[in-house]
Amino acid sequence: MGTRPEWEELKDGFNRRIYSSYEEYLAAQAKKLGDGSEKVAKMDDALKSGLLRRIRANMADHIPQGGNVLCLAARMGGEVAAFIAAGYFAVGIDINPGKGNIWVLYGDFHKLNFPENCVDIIFTNSLDHVMEIDRVLSEVKRVLKADGRLIVEAKGGVAEPEVKSARSDKYDCFEWHTLDRLIDYIERQGFQVLHRYRFKGFTPNGIVFKKIT
Repeated sequence: MGTRPEWEELKDGFNRRIYSSYEEYLAAQAKKLGDGSEKVAKMDDALKSGLLRRIRANMADHIPQGGNVLCLAARMGGEVAAFIAAGYFAVGIDINPGKGNIWVLYGDFHKLNFPENCVDIIFTNSLDHVMEIDRVLSEVKRVLKADGRLIVEAKGGVAEPEVKSARSDKYDCFEWHTLDRLIDYIERQGFQVLHRYRFKGFTPNGIVFKKIT
């Protein structure tokens, strides 16, 4: 991967972008919507239609039918709209949901403003945007109900060059060397893999986890 002074290598096969403060991290992440809102909107439309197909074809046997869904780092809310279309009560959070967003509330997935054991399903395709993976997974565990589901859609690892989409862009701030490293790490935080699936897209690897502790 070469020398990248703006990145640091962490244990367990992860890399993290260096920020001077947590506030700098939040400000950098909030810029994505403003820098390319038209592009994000097109991606959001594709996410809605594609995810709705995956909910019905790839997840139906592995997640509760109905119930509530929390979508993390949901930007304009395509994933929220997809779960609603599939029959769920769903809401998203993001540090910059934009003005007039009917699907997504302001929120930081490092500190969720929800009570313990209240959510049936959590969905995210944005683990490459976390600053502290432990804090995010701890919050996910806290708000998920017993046997709740965590759905992660993710890129391959940066040490897997055959996976084109594994390259990080200027907004990415967390990397895994291999996808299996990421999955193993999530399992060690109190989750069990129930199902894996593949699809065409920027985050082409889907994993359905169950909270077990």
